Amino acid sequence: MISSKYDEISFANAMFPIKVYIKSKVPMNYVQLTLTWHEQLEIIRFRKGGAIVQIGNHRYVAEDNDIFVFNPCEPHSLSSHAGFPEFDCIMIDKQIYSSTERDICEHKYVKPMENHQIWFDNHIKNSAELLELIEQLLNEIINNEFAYELVVKGAIHNMLAHLFRNHINTIKSNSELKRSMLSYERLNPVFQYIENNYASEIKIENLASLTYLSTSHFSRLFKQATGKTATQYINEFRISKAEVLLKTTDLSVSDVAERVGFISSSYFAKWLKTLRNTTPTELRKMHAKT
Repeated sequence: MISSKYDEISFANAMFPIKVYIKSKVPMNYVQLTLTWHEQLEIIRFRKGGAIVQIGNHRYVAEDNDIFVFNPCEPHSLSSHAGFPEFDCIMIDKQIYSSTERDICEHKYVKPMENHQIWFDNHIKNSAELLELIEQLLNEIINNEFAYELVVKGAIHNMLAHLFRNHINTIKSNSELKRSMLSYERLNPVFQYIENNYASEIKIENLASLTYLSTSHFSRLFKQATGKTATQYINEFRISKAEVLLKTTDLSVSDVAERVGFISSSYFAKWLKTLRNTTPTELRKMHAKT
């Protein structure tokens, strides 16, 4: 995992904890290096695409009318990529959609979300129904008419119903959830080591020693937890750092490669092509046009 920090969300009305940002913009050349997370469910609708959306280890380029869902406690970030991205953001505290302990919806839907046993798809495209519900919610908040809270609450419940019916990504049992959490706890020193030492040579056996596992056992655990090998993870991390340098400095490609830990500019270019389907020169040209 890339480093992340907790973001405490405050609400103007504690009895109706929802926060919206309408027509927000991602500043040109803005790069958010640290992911943030919070307990609230967050839904973003892009009016204009062009941003880089990072969610955990996954990276997306937002297009017009794309919807992104950040599950509770899921690390995420937004950075500029091309054009002038514009988006609407809705942060929803569980108090809005939760109910009493005796309510069946609490047990079937809310509790599994709260316990991270159910995860929704992060990236949703071509969903006219969800776009309409988001528009309805935003209009109610903008107009602020009498009883708007009831309509907003209804729109949120309808959005959740749509997500449950069409966009459940993962359902984990208690035992699966526990194993996943234990794996990440054990690997946390490894993630920190990579973040602090990516510019230097990193040997897999050194990473394994941080977990007190053999190299083979460590490699299996890392692949199970992250979905990629340690080498892939390290080089993806280096590429994300290199992109910032290519966009914000005049350093030569060889200097950029050296600063982020690649053994040569050709090896760096190979990984950039593999992960981003571009070259250092093309990346700089594309960024210069924006």
